[in-house]
Amino acid sequence: MWWPDRTKVVRAGVLACTLLLAGCGFSPLYSVGETQDAGVAKKLAAVDVGVIENRSGQILRNALERKLERAGGYVRKRYKLDVTVTENRSDQAFQKEGFGTRASLRTVANAVLVEIPGTSQNQVAPQDRTGKPKVLWRGYSQSLVAWNLLSENYAAVVSERDARTRAMEQLADDIARSLAVYFSSGVSGERDQVP
Repeated sequence: MWWPDRTKVVRAGVLACTLLLAGCGFSPLYSVGETQDAGVAKKLAAVDVGVIENRSGQILRNALERKLERAGGYVRKRYKLDVTVTENRSDQAFQKEGFGTRASLRTVANAVLVEIPGTSQNQVAPQDRTGKPKVLWRGYSQSLVAWNLLSENYAAVVSERDARTRAMEQLADDIARSLAVYFSSGVSGERDQVP
């Protein structure tokens, strides 16, 4: 046949992509090697997640701590992350009798990152005009999950609990990703809040 062998074309394509990525200055965001972005993983590990109210807050706090402490080992905490979570549950897909067969949970998290006083090299945390620690980053994240409403009580409770856990994991992923972007670029990446 007149066209080249498929494996040779694929290898040439992979090689070309590798060379193009190396030429543009690409480096992995969570790199732990001796690159410029190696500090991102350590900065993420240096974030102390504050206590968040309610059971959903506990789930979110645990998920955030797992995602932020990927660097491993002990890292001195330099930043404090305060998060507030609000939830709104609603029933959907109603039957003729008026019972819902599906439910959804909309969760919203507002996060604020500040530097802990006395932990930076100059031992003075940045402050605003009121003397409070200056906000380094402010983020907003939301999640929408749904589940079936089941007639058995235990199954209904378990499915709602699973949906709440999925929502908190999604919020933790979004907050951790936004913090990584902030630490790698210094740009806050704030989003407008959606009511």
